[in-house]
Parts: sequence; structure tokens; C-alpha cells
Amino acid sequence: MTVPHQQFRAGQRHVTLTGLGPLDLDMAYTDVGSGDPVVLLHGIPTWSYLYVDVVPALAEHCRVLVVDMPGHG
Repeated sequence: MTVPHQQFRAGQRHVTLTGLGPLDLDMAYTDVGSGDPVVLLHGIPTWSYLYVDVVPALAEHCRVLVVDMPGHG
């Protein structure tokens, strides 16, 4: 069952990257499961919610990292 995007967003983690340029970069990401990592990257103009139905199935077998590209999500 697909979770609403508000619930998905509430479960994301956030990190602020500094020193990469003149401005800090705030990024949201999902990190679930354990074991060997699988990284899912979305295209443009989408966001990590694109994988909302895939993440739980993968997380049963591995660590799943889904990053929102800067300016998206």
C-alpha cells in the first residue's frame, strides 16, 4: 500500500552539507534496511517519493539509500 507523500517526507532524514560552495546545501534522504547498500537516484523533475513502493520490498533484503537531488523533493 502506498503511503501518502506527507508520511514519506516525515520519515526522511536531513543533512546540511557545508564547505561545498558559498551556500550550505540541505539534503533529504531515506536510509532503511541493513546489509549491502543499494542507492536509488531519481531523475529530474521527480523526487525520491518515486520509489515509495520499491523501498520497503528492497529493505527486506538490503540497506536502501534514496537521496533527494538538490532542488528536488
